[in-house]
Amino acid sequence: MERIRGFEIAKGFENSGINIPVRKTKYSAGYDIEAAEDIVVPSFKKGMNPTLVKTRIKGIYAT
Repeated sequence: MERIRGFEIAKGFENSGINIPVRKTKYSAGYDIEAAEDIVVPSFKKGMNPTLVKTRIKGIYAT
């Protein structure tokens, strides 16, 4: 059984210059991702809602 994991660009944003996340080194535990837009993330204070950062990518997983 072959497992496929990865990322793809969300529908409608294919020609937006968005980069697919990659692992920069062979033994990386995670992926290096980037935001799809410039955003300033404020310091978090108790009671605040989290700041959502758009990436315009989606994860895929198939077996």
